[in-house]
Amino acid sequence: QPDAGVGRGIDSFYEYMLKAHMLLGGAEYLAAFHDAYRAAGRHLKHGAWYIDVHTSTTAVTSPLFNSLQCFWPGMQVMVGDLEPAVDTLRAFHTLWRHLGVHPEGFNLVNLEVQQGQTGYPLRPEHAESLFYAHRATGRSEWLRAGADVLRSLQALVVPCGVAALSDVVNRTAEDTMESFFLSETLKYLYLLFDPDDAVYTHGKYVFTTEAHPLPLALGLHNASLFERPSFGSYGGEGGVEGHGGEGGVE
Repeated sequence: QPDAGVGRGIDSFYEYMLKAHMLLGGAEYLAAFHDAYRAAGRHLKHGAWYIDVHTSTTAVTSPLFNSLQCFWPGMQVMVGDLEPAVDTLRAFHTLWRHLGVHPEGFNLVNLEVQQGQTGYPLRPEHAESLFYAHRATGRSEWLRAGADVLRSLQALVVPCGVAALSDVVNRTAEDTMESFFLSETLKYLYLLFDPDDAVYTHGKYVFTTEAHPLPLALGLHNASLFERPSFGSYGGEGGVEGHGGEGGVE
């Protein structure tokens, strides 16, 4: 499909271009990431939100938030682009508090859960970005946001685990708990609240997209995670405001 976005189907590309540079060095990975990141800020960003556009015309093709976009603020933290990271993360968490969880898709024009994307499969990306934001800023607001996530998950506890939702509006549970809930969602929440920073000590590890820690010392390019070049802030035109959730994508 001739669509460009930062969520489903493309999220790992952005992530691994950056992390390949962090772990292995080499100008080609950083250059590829730099080009893609700047293009995303220029063409996909609307206020604090990101939408999908046609790759040739840049016309909006899907004015949706999708839950896999939630990795994006954490990645922005890794490159030192803190201001837009915080704006987007606050927008995402406003939606979380409004619905109790993140649906797979939310229409930013109609301001309602997207039909066919009503589920919540216990995804980790929001907790991941909260973890990175707290590590970078030390702000207690990210701990409070993490507590919101924990309360939402506690409401989904069943005798044999934690149940995903097939419909976030009707709170319809399904007999499913994906493995990434244990390997990623709970891991990032643990790291968020870990006062000793036992695993993620001073940015000496880089996590794969499945949250497996790789020591930077094993790579060819050993540098602290937060010593990254900033690519600047990108002010998209129009869109949903980052803090109030009012209005729609132009």
